[in-house]
Amino acid sequence: MAFLDRKGLADNTLVIFASDHGSELYDHGINNDKHNFLDASWRIPLILRLPHRVPKGETRSFATTLDITATIAAAAGAPIPIGWQGFDLLGPLSQGHDSPRKVGVGTEYRAHAVVTPSWKLSYFPEQGEGRLWDRKKDPAEQHDLFNSAEHAEVKNGLLTALLRWRAQQDPLQWLQAISKPGAQTATLAYNHTKSLRGIDAELRLQEDALRFEPN
Repeated sequence: MAFLDRKGLADNTLVIFASDHGSELYDHGINNDKHNFLDASWRIPLILRLPHRVPKGETRSFATTLDITATIAAAAGAPIPIGWQGFDLLGPLSQGHDSPRKVGVGTEYRAHAVVTPSWKLSYFPEQGEGRLWDRKKDPAEQHDLFNSAEHAEVKNGLLTALLRWRAQQDPLQWLQAISKPGAQTATLAYNHTKSLRGIDAELRLQEDALRFEPN
């Protein structure tokens, strides 16, 4: 970055610092492992630097690695492909707005998780098991509420939101390339497929999951 400053290139260069994953270093009794949705593994740094466009020293939530590619494309003035699911972070940040992503979501092999400002739910379909954490009261993720009757409404609502999101993970560019109109049913499917965007699943997830945030 000192080189960019010295050469007068900083104002036209988006710098991104990120990481692949964290590692459990005996957090939760786990040694040096990443295959879970606990914060020590899942929550990673993401720092953007672009003078005069990205506010200096400020923090926003949320963002995921999906948003990095969309942000790079937007910064370069390129269109974001129809199948991409990431949000452009740079546009809203440069206007002083919050992150467009309000909910984080991810997949680890066949397991899935969703995180909101107040909750984190992970679900393991093959085992029929899950975890639910209250992020405000239990930031260290020590008290699993998945089987708590008191939190059943939150659990079921977030689980439905997560499974709806998972059902919408379509290879859109391929589907749209091979879809053709035909008989009535085929034409309906064709029109629907042509109207889909990758970002729609993320927007729908945010709407579904944020219903369970405290007022």
